[in-house]
Amino acid sequence: MNPNGAIVWLHNIGSGERRKLVTARDLARIFGADANWSELRLSLSPHRRYLSFYAPPAGPLAPALFKVLDLGKGRATPVSFTKLPPGFIPGVHAWDNTGKYVYVAAREYMSPESDISLGRLSLETGTFLGLTRKSDLDLIQSLNYDPAHNALIIVSRGYKGAYPRQEFLLSYSLTTNELAQLGGAYLFRGIQVTVGGEILAATLNPQKSEGEFFPGFLMVAPEMHPPQTPEEGKAERLISQIILIRQDSEGRGKKGEDSPEVLLTGQLRGFDFNPYLSPDGRFMAFLRLFYRLPYAVEVHPPPNEAFLFLQERDSAQEFMVMQGADRFQVSPGEHYLAARSSDGTHLELFELPR
Repeated sequence: MNPNGAIVWLHNIGSGERRKLVTARDLARIFGADANWSELRLSLSPHRRYLSFYAPPAGPLAPALFKVLDLGKGRATPVSFTKLPPGFIPGVHAWDNTGKYVYVAAREYMSPESDISLGRLSLETGTFLGLTRKSDLDLIQSLNYDPAHNALIIVSRGYKGAYPRQEFLLSYSLTTNELAQLGGAYLFRGIQVTVGGEILAATLNPQKSEGEFFPGFLMVAPEMHPPQTPEEGKAERLISQIILIRQDSEGRGKKGEDSPEVLLTGQLRGFDFNPYLSPDGRFMAFLRLFYRLPYAVEVHPPPNEAFLFLQERDSAQEFMVMQGADRFQVSPGEHYLAARSSDGTHLELFELPR
């Protein structure tokens, strides 16, 4: 939002020119004037024709805010989805690479009257096709489309009736309608599917001491220097990792002599999350949170303590780009890195090495 009433701008980085893409008046007309934008998330389709808006329900009786706008008609026009199952409340969603479909998961704990957990919405007809039931897949945390295998990469806490304390990493083939497990972790905090169909995943693993979990977490001031060496005889396990999971030609985790997982970063006294790997594999960008505790099972980054890092893959050398980053995106041509400040007031733009 800004004083001129625009909520989404299209900014030409080269010329500095910009224009209003979607105005606050457009959104008030589509959603109503009482919509709360504090939890709003925007997502642009790969072909840049559609823009989705999503925010979770403001209360137990409030509906979720989910709309898709068609930007290809000269103005923001809402796409009409009229055939969603009764009681199905949209949650996380993902675009395919054809520009025809958006895949939508049921909002966790918010759709008790619907047995469908995952479906496909047609952008051309507005029709809904159910794909999975809650008895097979439930509590979906994230969705990513895998164009190399025509599949959805899913993070879920409910798989085939099991609701463990960890999260499942799953693959749902849109060709065969098969659901398969690729891995698991206590928490996943960022998934990317590369052009070649590999999966970049940030994981958080719980630390154990004498067989007990430590559910508490105490935030402290960030420390940029490496952690101290543990006392002799005390082994420390990685709390967070960024790994690259390789898949076979059918979209399953590789098995055999070659390990399906490649460790890219690991932290004993910090947490690396929301990773991005460039298509040519030259660099990786990610957010890092620092702390001192040896045990952690949950992380809530406080303001201004998440750092944006860039890592050169060949040398594994890391560069701190920004302190107080909330989210970031890399431009399609990989010339720029845009990061939003933790307080949500501004974007910072960085030119990437070429």
